Amino acid sequence: MAERMMIGVAQKAVETLRNKFIPSANTQTVFVPQEEYRGIFDLLEVWDKETADPDIQDKTKFIFDSIKEKGEPKEQLVTLFSTMGATPQGDTKLNRVYRYLKLQKESEKVKRYYDTLTDEMRAINGGR
Repeated sequence: MAERMMIGVAQKAVETLRNKFIPSANTQTVFVPQEEYRGIFDLLEVWDKETADPDIQDKTKFIFDSIKEKGEPKEQLVTLFSTMGATPQGDTKLNRVYRYLKLQKESEKVKRYYDTLTDEMRAINGGR
């Protein structure tokens, strides 16, 4: 019993020393997407080593989070592809969809701001 306790204490001490002196060993530098995110890599034409790139993973996560609210992500991507048309040479589907959704999100913010200002102006003008 005491032997087990000593082993547990020793393991805890080793773990503590690792965390203190080698913190990078315990932190993940690469975001590993959940299975959901991996499902849209093929439609975005992200292959092999590209799937490990943190920038690509962040963009894929943003795309997935943006389109999953509207329905099945794969169906939403196909709809976006048909809306945007063919991808120009020198561009990627991932970057194109990412920019499109970023602009759409920004336009929604601007629209809300416009509506707020319009409402405030009406309030100042006495509701007219």
